[in-house]
Amino acid sequence: MRVESESSSSEKSAKMSELLRRIRMEDEGAYSELYSVVRRTVLASLRAEFGQDAEDVGHEIFIDIVSAIKANAIRKAESFIPYLRTMINRRRVSLISEKIQARNAVALECTVPCSAQRVDSVVEDSERWEFIRVSLLRLDPTKQEILRRFYLDDQPASQIIDEMQLTDTQYRLQKSRGLSILCQHVERRAVQPLVKAG
Repeated sequence: MRVESESSSSEKSAKMSELLRRIRMEDEGAYSELYSVVRRTVLASLRAEFGQDAEDVGHEIFIDIVSAIKANAIRKAESFIPYLRTMINRRRVSLISEKIQARNAVALECTVPCSAQRVDSVVEDSERWEFIRVSLLRLDPTKQEILRRFYLDDQPASQIIDEMQLTDTQYRLQKSRGLSILCQHVERRAVQPLVKAG
């Protein structure tokens, strides 16, 4: 019985090692397999804490895992699950932080009157939204449509998947890649401000 268990464990380890290798080689099929593994492993525990946002948090963890694999932070199959647990714990800490900040912001809003600084921040926010809108237009039509429907039109993932005739995995990967490209545009702008036309 123990020999079978060890054999099964070594088979799983070999499969995971192969999957990690394929991710590093940017094999498209490997992304879908890894997404299924991450989703199966973390979704149940995330639902308890993140509720409706569990799918998105799980997807963010998937993106972090792929980045870690490509950066060789996860080299061995045995490192995969501990790294995954660390990512879940980081999300939990982040959620707690966000709740505390939101509570503090509400308390501050109740006590701070409108000021020039707050007006400046509204102007900065509108410039930021315009930049994000322009960056969104640079994406390919599928990614653009998914992000627009999900974030701007507040459509649920199930509706987007049905109407765009996508599988769940296609939807998640396209959304992920679109967000990644959008974030790169925003990060570049933070380093080098957008030059406005005269």
